[in-house]
Amino acid sequence: MLKNWFTKENLTTTLFLIMLMVGVQVLYLAGVISPFVMLNLIIIAINIILAVSLNLVVCEWVIYLDTGDHIDLN
Repeated sequence: MLKNWFTKENLTTTLFLIMLMVGVQVLYLAGVISPFVMLNLIIIAINIILAVSLNLVVCEWVIYLDTGDHIDLN
């Protein structure tokens, strides 16, 4: 099961995201990005994480309900 996670595409995406994070950090430490912009980038990243996780949860419920199973709330 784990060998499916270590594909070339997944490793490339992970490497790209790490390089992006390092690049933003270097720009921040060099003073190119102000603390205000850095705070906004952090808030945007948190909102993206929350939106993706909500989509995963809602999608699971939609798939569960589309299969014909009914939820008994009593």
